[in-house]
Amino acid sequence: MTKIAIGVYGLERWFGGDFASVIDVVRAADEAGIDQVSITDHVVMGEHLENYPYGPFRDNLEAPWYEPVTSLAAFAGVTKNIRLSMGILIAPLRPAVLLAKQVATFDVLSRGRLDVGLGLGWRKEEYDAAGVPWEGRYQRMEEQVRVCRELWTKAPAAFHGKTVDFEKIHALPRPVQAPLPVWFGLAPCSDGRAALCGFGAPLA
Repeated sequence: MTKIAIGVYGLERWFGGDFASVIDVVRAADEAGIDQVSITDHVVMGEHLENYPYGPFRDNLEAPWYEPVTSLAAFAGVTKNIRLSMGILIAPLRPAVLLAKQVATFDVLSRGRLDVGLGLGWRKEEYDAAGVPWEGRYQRMEEQVRVCRELWTKAPAAFHGKTVDFEKIHALPRPVQAPLPVWFGLAPCSDGRAALCGFGAPLA
């Protein structure tokens, strides 16, 4: 069965830069039966757009990037059926336990309509500005997802990894979707991380 998704990046330009008006577009998409709305992520932008690894970068430094969890929460409040997607959220820029809480809370508020899409991003400057090491980002994201699974299913929860370590932690609410699927949007890699290569690859 064919499904239709729309991305909202840049749609505020239809409204003179008013991103709040995009909420009305998403409401109309929901009423029209569109299956999914998606928003992407950059926390900050560095100036070296020539380093974009997928060809010419299609925008400039003046373009705004709206935070995905916040934006999707606004969309959830005016819709009933449309799936709400992070496509993608740069996971390592968020602390693992905060990511788990944000995602679980959102899934509850949207009544189980969240599609979690995670990735690593491509800008070292973004990691530097956030105070997050660029090196080890694959392992950081892998551990983040395992932390989320732990916190979403157990209380008290424990996790002992290289980037996250805790014992006897309680983090409620839990997501409505059980299990909550997590998808990855990454460039092809050649270092054996097959579970993390390619969009639509779930963590085993």
